[in-house]
Amino acid sequence: MPYDIGISVVPYMEASKKETIKQNRVGRLASTVEFAKRLNNHDHRIWVTVLCIQWFSSGFVDAYIEEPARIHFIQLPHSYIDPVRNAITNIVSMKSTSNSTWMSQPIWNSLEFECPKPDTQNTDLEHLILGFANPVPSCVLPSFLFNKDGGYTAFVKFAQRFKDAKGIVINTIEELEPYALRCFSNAQNPPIYPVGPVIQLDGLPNPELDLVQRDKVMKWLDNQPESSDVFLCFGSMGSHEPPQVKEIALALDRSGHKFLWSLHVPPPVDAAAGTRGMVCGWAPQVEVLGHNAVGGFVSHCGWNSILESLWFSVPIVTWPMFAEQQLNAYMMKELGLAVVMTLDYRKGISVRQVMDAGSKVRKKVKKTEEMARKAIMNGGSPFNSIGRFIEDMIGNI
Repeated sequence: MPYDIGISVVPYMEASKKETIKQNRVGRLASTVEFAKRLNNHDHRIWVTVLCIQWFSSGFVDAYIEEPARIHFIQLPHSYIDPVRNAITNIVSMKSTSNSTWMSQPIWNSLEFECPKPDTQNTDLEHLILGFANPVPSCVLPSFLFNKDGGYTAFVKFAQRFKDAKGIVINTIEELEPYALRCFSNAQNPPIYPVGPVIQLDGLPNPELDLVQRDKVMKWLDNQPESSDVFLCFGSMGSHEPPQVKEIALALDRSGHKFLWSLHVPPPVDAAAGTRGMVCGWAPQVEVLGHNAVGGFVSHCGWNSILESLWFSVPIVTWPMFAEQQLNAYMMKELGLAVVMTLDYRKGISVRQVMDAGSKVRKKVKKTEEMARKAIMNGGSPFNSIGRFIEDMIGNI
């Protein structure tokens, strides 16, 4: 008997940052499709229906519709509460021979059911937060927690609803965050299924992006020595004003390393890369991180970017910009897998730290890469976790 698992693509966003939904569409849909494919491959009984909010262009979604027959896409309008409800009702009523269960995207990398209210007057305070071994400073918590219009209250209410779930799927590696997973694996919380790293390594090209630019970037990297380049990319919404672009260019120059810099807005003439680096409007991040010429990654610390960097053993210099990225960056630093961008970054010290072949962070990231690749093999922790998830969901129907 077939079983239908529904996944709704609802990207993370801050209040008042609705544009984030549109900008993050590529990463969210890609990881969703990859997880759906893993479910299909794990158990032939599983069919997946993806409810896709129409922030995606038709061309982008059409590229994925050619995926395996047991993954079905339903596109819905922006205002998705009623359409999602109606779509689920229709699917369940039409598939009398199937059983359905539903989960939502994004897959969260940390669950904070009980988070102390941050002090808006003193962001240097530290808090004991379940899942973190060390106290967490207020300054790394998402900025909307300090929103006077109820940002903290809304966050807590949302997090508390996790307890109503039948299970929680997390895009993380069990061996990467054992302490956090132990904290939440108890009778008071739903079962937790760490299924990561869920990253799309062989994904279809985005038809909205310039493949000529992609070829230019990869050809440039092909001509660079091994582990000689720093890659800078700040996500689909990451951007800097011209004065800061100049400062970053100065830091790169003083670091002494070659670089590839993905900028959404072309830089000023005097901030151009010159002979040491290449500045581009867009770069195929997964391919770039997997190239042997790349030895370091200056990143905004989106969770997909973190997983990709770990998979390819590329240490990170953290430069979080908004939302949960500061908390991600803090966690990576605590795990010894990243170097924090310091206030004196114009000297290029942080970049030199991750590019040093003998650095502690580089050695730690290499071990993490080996752990992640071993984990996804048959019999590894995410493989077993997906199996438990499927059996538990079918058993609950």
